[in-house]
Amino acid sequence: MPLSGERAEMPILQADTLWAPPQWALTERLLIDTLNEAASEFVARYTRPDGTLIWRDNWPGMDGSDDPYEAFMYLSLLYTIGGSEEVKRLSGFMWEALTWQWTAYGQIHNEFDGYYDWMHHGEGYLYFYFLGMSDPESLKNRQRTVKFAAMYTGDDPAAPNYDKELRLIRSPITGSRGPRFDMTEEDWITHRGVLDHYPAPFEDLDGVDYASGTCRWSDDL
Repeated sequence: MPLSGERAEMPILQADTLWAPPQWALTERLLIDTLNEAASEFVARYTRPDGTLIWRDNWPGMDGSDDPYEAFMYLSLLYTIGGSEEVKRLSGFMWEALTWQWTAYGQIHNEFDGYYDWMHHGEGYLYFYFLGMSDPESLKNRQRTVKFAAMYTGDDPAAPNYDKELRLIRSPITGSRGPRFDMTEEDWITHRGVLDHYPAPFEDLDGVDYASGTCRWSDDL
């Protein structure tokens, strides 16, 4: 057994018998090789040399920081199933670039969303989970993991999202700026019009006609 604090060495398996690979394995390898090439082309086409998206100079509200991460998060997952070292490099490079860009916009604070609902946290942070799978020895990402956890264990005084005494998350909107108790029109400015295309959850209220489409999420009346 390894001593306390030591890591057990990974067992080494050696195959010394050769045989022809099955067709499905060759096809899978071809797919991965094709995706390797597509990944580099995708990054080159839609980003600047520093990795930031070829997009706009500013972005209001709290919404949208999950979307760029979603666009590039499968780079890390591709690497874990046999992608190239270049794909691994791009996955880390793009995480850094997108985090920087959305920090400049104002949605990201201290490397994570300043405040957001949990569904959008989950969408954007899939990228972060995949980074951990593709490079579990990365000191930077291990430190980030501890920092993120502290925001939801009550151990980060700058982001007190969790109440240890009551054992609950203090707001449905949380993040690196702490729980959000007051929301403004500015917070939702980029999101409200999008919601008009979704069914409303209050169709059973008397006097509210959601079926006709005349009553919209963005209608304050």
